[in-house]
Amino acid sequence: MRKDDTMYIGIDPGFNGTGIAGVHRGKIVLLRTITCPGRMALSMHTWQEPAFRIADKLVRTLGECNPASPQKITLEFPEVWGGSAKSYASATQGHIPILCALCGVIVQALQPTDVQTIFPGEWKGQLAKGASQRRIFAYTTKHRMWSATNPGEMFIKPGKTQYEHEVDAIGIALYGMGVKI
Repeated sequence: MRKDDTMYIGIDPGFNGTGIAGVHRGKIVLLRTITCPGRMALSMHTWQEPAFRIADKLVRTLGECNPASPQKITLEFPEVWGGSAKSYASATQGHIPILCALCGVIVQALQPTDVQTIFPGEWKGQLAKGASQRRIFAYTTKHRMWSATNPGEMFIKPGKTQYEHEVDAIGIALYGMGVKI
């Protein structure tokens, strides 16, 4: 496990919640979900305003956390997973292009910081959501990455979208550190 002075940031983008995790000196120091208030019916014509609000909140959040440390940012980029009915449904409903657009807005907002983009399969293989969350929790517990103010037990809650984005963001940050769960 790397314990250098770099702040490793993982971002799991989504319009229903964008998870952000920051790992600094071997500890999880940032764990948050950015949301836009209200329910949105997203389409190719209505995604821009919420995307820019999410990106703005993300930039402000990252500016608040240890700005003196260099940051390595890793962002999950969407892909259609073969054999996944949910993934194919998202693609046919037009959600994948809109999520790709959100990723572009986030990358642009974070300039001049270099952002590494990865596909889900790169950092978690073909693991199901629950299996990857259990591995992330096991890894972070084994390496004592949790603190008293951020104990970790609360994150294994099936069906809680907010926690899913945050846990995935931890996995993405770990991947940015060179750890594959």
